[in-house]
Amino acid sequence: MFVDSPDKSWEAYGRDDPYFGVAADPKYRAERLSEAAKAEFFASGEAYVAETLDRLETHTGRIGRGRALDFGSGVGRIALPLARRFDSVVGLDVSPSMIREAEANARRFGLPNTSFRLSGGDELPNVDGVFDLVNTVIVLQHIQPHRGYRIIGRLLDLVADGGACALHVNLTRRATRLRKAVNWSRARFLPLHHALNLASGRKWNEPLMRMNVYDLNRIALMMQDRGFDGFYAHRFHDEPHPGVILMGIKGRPRG
Repeated sequence: MFVDSPDKSWEAYGRDDPYFGVAADPKYRAERLSEAAKAEFFASGEAYVAETLDRLETHTGRIGRGRALDFGSGVGRIALPLARRFDSVVGLDVSPSMIREAEANARRFGLPNTSFRLSGGDELPNVDGVFDLVNTVIVLQHIQPHRGYRIIGRLLDLVADGGACALHVNLTRRATRLRKAVNWSRARFLPLHHALNLASGRKWNEPLMRMNVYDLNRIALMMQDRGFDGFYAHRFHDEPHPGVILMGIKGRPRG
């Protein structure tokens, strides 16, 4: 009971502070979230999708616009803009509260071609078929890598021949050894995390937001083994957690 559970932490954010859980900016805190801030939140998702598809297709060629999958869909920041560009979109998330909020947002924006489901474990058993685009952004960094690599493998398997992926991972964390040691301890002894929350002026029970890094070479080999061609890594600058979005197309060369 003293060790952090990332899935439970994510559900706590979904229940109490869903928009901040997705984009950790004070203006998205539940107690101060305005309609203007919410509009800005969704506009950032629209910009990400437009930019990512443009970059992806510049480097890999045109992809289909049938089905898209967004892993770690949260309240729909990425899934809903995808639904304006694809025939249907599936959003997967570990938090029932996030899913309920995403479904409400889909109704508010008039996007009935979306469905949101619980991820159901690292093998993602609640999703079937294949997709023209599989996306995940600002998600895997919150998942321990021993689980994250399994999830990445499953996501790559869900890409259709001729389809593409856009996978965001952190490559390093710029923190002192002391800061890393404290964060390691917080995850393994929650009373310390709660005490440090109070010392920082936060609610004592605010969930821990983990930050993990991944091995780009390992993911590239996973993609190669599954028939992806023409890998492209685009810098994703989220200080102090620099990373990349790794893009690729499956089963055909660019043309």
